[in-house]
Amino acid sequence: MKYVFLALVLLGSIPSWAQEGVIFGNGAKLHYRIFGTGDPLLLINGGPGMSSEGMADLAQRLAQDNAVIIYDQRGTGLSEVPALDENHINIKKMIEDIEVLREHLEIESWIVLGQSFGGMLAYFYAAKHPKRVKAMIQSHSAGMSDMGLFLSSNPAKNLSKEELDSLLFFEAKIKAGDSSEVNLRNFAEARTSAYLYRDDDEMVNKMARAMLSASSRIKQLVMVDVLSNGLSAENKMKRFRKPVLLLQGEYDIFMEQLILDAHQTLKNSKMLILPDCGHWGWIEQPNLYFGEIEAFLDHVNQNPEYAF
Repeated sequence: MKYVFLALVLLGSIPSWAQEGVIFGNGAKLHYRIFGTGDPLLLINGGPGMSSEGMADLAQRLAQDNAVIIYDQRGTGLSEVPALDENHINIKKMIEDIEVLREHLEIESWIVLGQSFGGMLAYFYAAKHPKRVKAMIQSHSAGMSDMGLFLSSNPAKNLSKEELDSLLFFEAKIKAGDSSEVNLRNFAEARTSAYLYRDDDEMVNKMARAMLSASSRIKQLVMVDVLSNGLSAENKMKRFRKPVLLLQGEYDIFMEQLILDAHQTLKNSKMLILPDCGHWGWIEQPNLYFGEIEAFLDHVNQNPEYAF
């Protein structure tokens, strides 16, 4: 696979030890950043249709002993494709983007952490390139195959009646054609509240801004691709023997069945359901979330054949 790349440059608006780069390959322009030094860890953000901007804080926190790489998935953030259509936005292309990035960085194998939809993408990548995945962390994952469980996620279950009424009100206005900035922001904030177990206005505002930046067109294309083509990584994951850490919130928007199924499928995995926690463990249960991940990284970095 041939591509050209721009030299790494330092970003002035982020810590001086974070590096930025751009690759042109696989029919796309792919933007990435690296935080810290050490064993490589790829962090795949959720969505689909969201950039990696919301992952910068998490990447920085995990970069104490690892080189943490985040990237804008094709068509999001600073990554570009010729057109937002099924030829340029699909799971196959997204998987190969990850491989283009790995080859460009000259990494033999890396630990892959997938958050939400990023977890599903991590499964698909590991199924296609198992030798390139040293270990895997599934953070509030969307699962490896069962789109029924993914689509049955219920953000409303963590809302009070008043909050649910607000969510439905703003959603109805959008369906009626009100796409004003104010209404979209109100809807995003109402929906984002459902991702958290605790009330946190500052975090709701921050994550709502990330949600507002998401491309609904990309989300639609990805969901149609997975559903219409029956994509699944489950059979290959049954043969996956690398260590996998599974994390999910007790009050996650995803059904608990997703993590239970994953734990049963993955023969070398550890499962932890974070108490009093929604969809973002590093926000609501930081000590437990980071404690588990850091212990896992220590084990894997010291012993690639680590087994639970």
